[in-house]
Amino acid sequence: MTAQPDLTRPVADQDQQMLTRAYAEVSAALNSTLELDDVLDLILDRLAGVVPFSRGTIMIADEDHLEVVRAKGFQSEIIGLRLPLADVPNLNRVVRVGESSLINDVESSSEWTKTPATEDVMSNMTAPIRAGGRVVGAVAVDSELKSAFTPELMKRLEGFADQAGNAIRNAQLYQESKSALIAMREQRRMAQILTEISGELINQRDVDAVLDFILDRISGFAAGAAVSVTLIEDGVAEVVRSTVDAEALVKRMIVSETPIFAELVDSQRSMLIEDTRASSGWERTREADWIRSYLMTPIRFEGLVVGFVSLMSDQPRAFPPTLVEPLEAFSTQVGIAIHNAGLFAASELAREAEHDQRLFVEALAEVSVALNSTLELDDVLDLILDRVGGVVPFTRGSIMLADDGYLEVARAKGFHEPIVGLRLSLDAFPNLSGVIRTGESSLINDIESSSQWTHTPGTVDLLSNMTAAIRAGGRVVGAIAVDSETKGAFTVEMVKRLEAFAAQAGNAIRNARLYQESEAARNQADSLLRAILPDQIAEELKTTDRVEPRRHEDVAVLFADVVGFTEYSDRHDPEVVLGALEEIVTLFEGIAERHGLEKIKTIGDSFMAVSGLLSPVMIPDLQCVKAGLDMIAACQDLGSNWTVRVGIHSGELVSGVLGSKKFSYDVWGDTVNTAARLQSSGIPAGVCVSRTSWNKVAHVCHGQSRGNVTLKGKGDMEVYVVEALR
Repeated sequence: MTAQPDLTRPVADQDQQMLTRAYAEVSAALNSTLELDDVLDLILDRLAGVVPFSRGTIMIADEDHLEVVRAKGFQSEIIGLRLPLADVPNLNRVVRVGESSLINDVESSSEWTKTPATEDVMSNMTAPIRAGGRVVGAVAVDSELKSAFTPELMKRLEGFADQAGNAIRNAQLYQESKSALIAMREQRRMAQILTEISGELINQRDVDAVLDFILDRISGFAAGAAVSVTLIEDGVAEVVRSTVDAEALVKRMIVSETPIFAELVDSQRSMLIEDTRASSGWERTREADWIRSYLMTPIRFEGLVVGFVSLMSDQPRAFPPTLVEPLEAFSTQVGIAIHNAGLFAASELAREAEHDQRLFVEALAEVSVALNSTLELDDVLDLILDRVGGVVPFTRGSIMLADDGYLEVARAKGFHEPIVGLRLSLDAFPNLSGVIRTGESSLINDIESSSQWTHTPGTVDLLSNMTAAIRAGGRVVGAIAVDSETKGAFTVEMVKRLEAFAAQAGNAIRNARLYQESEAARNQADSLLRAILPDQIAEELKTTDRVEPRRHEDVAVLFADVVGFTEYSDRHDPEVVLGALEEIVTLFEGIAERHGLEKIKTIGDSFMAVSGLLSPVMIPDLQCVKAGLDMIAACQDLGSNWTVRVGIHSGELVSGVLGSKKFSYDVWGDTVNTAARLQSSGIPAGVCVSRTSWNKVAHVCHGQSRGNVTLKGKGDMEVYVVEALR
């Protein structure tokens, strides 16, 4: 039945009352879901309830454009249309300045830009959509009549846009929490796989064993993918291992004549082709026509690409972008393992002559196991400095990390004064600049006569230095330097050893940073999830992907309702109503937290909380009574002198989580219904409790019986009013 206007009130009051109700309905609708697509649909659907229009659009800001994401009333399809802000003055002002635009005669307006879809539009209103303090889009309504809109309608549209912005922000936060949770799980899984296989891979003593190991373990990254390993020798790339039939791949190719190989060798970065049929860079051949998605990452060693690891699938978009970094880290480890296996093979061929080299390879393997024993960056840096002495002898050593034109000393050993934290400008240190910018090692066996060396206070007595680049993800991220007080202390062979050690160090640093990123993603997901659910429930949901419903035997339920707030809402602007309610709810949340209550939800101006639900409480009813008295007192101290009705009852109830799109933690049962009826039948500025609750708190409270009170749906019940604590 349609609500009839109240003829005893002025028309303006009736309009304001209807608008307030419309805003309340819009707010409830927009907050009924956290899925962004549903929110956008609801925004456009509920817009007509606030302002009349012929056509309406919702647009989202994207760099220097507004993109139409929802539209109604247009004769042609405009979803996806991107409008450059520089070409549309009124939209540019809305997004850049945050001011609304009202044009009641588009034909005479210099700010209006016509499009084929708006040829017959005569009037337009556009309001900015704000989320998180910035303009993220706009809502626009059009009319085929001149002067169709008024400043009052503009205010309504602005109020609606603020509601829409809040709903969009909530949906974005929810999407971020889901995305962060998924990304965190995937990142941790990949980091764990990488940590487990690194130690095993480095201990393979034979190149064939290394190659077999790659095919066996790569399924840990992408189950079901076809895998091939290609090695480069003298400019020719040859597939040396593959899970694909020989006729399905070209076995030998000249690198410089194969565009994909040439590009990867030049960039030293992975190539991900999500759909070969849609890629201009993919060269279709008879052998590779079956491939629909492709991921190739270079195998690197000492800054050179020595081969490739390739993943192939006959399905498009089979490999997510999150797979690239872990696969690159794995391929770096492959390069080290192939090199070490080659060194080991050479040592076996010339056992006596290469005895020292074999010991080095074994030492390097031990170093790899040690460096991969932790994923904490600080521990990795400590281990790097601790183990470098087992690879090359030195008097003093340091680990430096690159930072925007500088190298910062992160760890140091053997120096007479502290140098950790020292920042060295690459422009002032030629040898360090060469290492970082070219990736080539530096060997200075006579510092006194070298033009490449620059002394610092802690290096005045040094005579020899070796510095090798630390690479992670195909780029130089730092350097390892070892020094000696003797001239000619280091050899070219020692430089190679330091380079091999630096390669191990770079891989360990990369793994640690991947782990740090996954921990950051996990923390972000935790924060977002805990903003929606209680901590204990959020932890259960995160761990098991569901929350088991529970029955609780003795839980106290509190309902607090602000007296007269509905009438207040009818008499005041929506912004004033929302501000007042936010002040009261924030106050109630703080009081509930102080007394150990768990807030369940707010229903309009009614606040619901429980005690003794998620953690044991000696007398949950008493905690609710204390909170209720504080709520009454605190509201009376507010400028508006609000009065509160409180109802409390305890007993058995059931708790659980509802919803697949928007999580909602709630409680159900007769205990909840009774507490709600006690509140609705209560007295202003009074805490009304059932006889059950009064029996538990009477020894510490002053109060009196109201006698039997008829509660809706419950019949007569003896009710007590708690006046104060003893």
